[in-house]
Amino acid sequence: MNIEENYKFTDGRNIWRLIISEADKLVVETRETESKEVFFHCMNVNTGDKVFENFQLDEKFWVGIETVKEGKIFFHKYAKPDMPGHKQLIAFDINEQKIVWESDEYTFLFYFQGKIFGYSNAFEGRRFYSVNAKTGELLDDLGTDADKINELRELARNDEDYSKYFFTQKLFEEPALASALQNHYPADKIVRDIEFIDLGDTVLFNYHSRLPNKKMENIFKMLYKPTDTIIFEQVLNKEANNYAPDSFFIYKNLLLMISEKKELLVYKLSM
Repeated sequence: MNIEENYKFTDGRNIWRLIISEADKLVVETRETESKEVFFHCMNVNTGDKVFENFQLDEKFWVGIETVKEGKIFFHKYAKPDMPGHKQLIAFDINEQKIVWESDEYTFLFYFQGKIFGYSNAFEGRRFYSVNAKTGELLDDLGTDADKINELRELARNDEDYSKYFFTQKLFEEPALASALQNHYPADKIVRDIEFIDLGDTVLFNYHSRLPNKKMENIFKMLYKPTDTIIFEQVLNKEANNYAPDSFFIYKNLLLMISEKKELLVYKLSM
């Protein structure tokens, strides 16, 4: 396994979320907590070429992403600051770089086969609807049948394609692999669990190690198993205050990692 630096991204703020579209557009959400502002960026995930950067909605902080589908980012606002409840639907076209429709009537539930399923609050409880994802046009009034919505939501989950991804697992679930890795991390200093992706001859893993100042160091490594050799190593956080799981994942032949909470590192993997 070979690893080659592809590109880096940072805007100096904390990286909050990464989402890759069906068309290989990488959407990055960054947040500045002190000034209470959120920014959205988009680039070609394979090359790092920018599509747009530093996009903001009229609401500068209490806004987030529901999903990215059909070349659109579907945003939500929050019903109340500091509360988890969502409201509104805002569809932003990535290529046109503009809001193409929005609705104050519906709150997002899920996407399925060209439709956005959502709800509005009514006296008798939630009332469910589907709208055209491209136009926002109302398609179906599904009434208050929560069982039907749950069936559709399960179909939507099953319809998601994650075949291009490798996500991390916990090492305690694989005792044989844990034995193979035991010489490559300080067992007496490990905080929580080690996360890994096993690619056959090569295993990628990261761990949090206690430091003398009670903080943690988050370290990523690649082990070539046939020779028991570390072929790549990267410190992801020199002095972390908190354990941060899911520090890396693989999309197609790309390794994506977050460094110091603020920088995206993208590497190409090849045999």
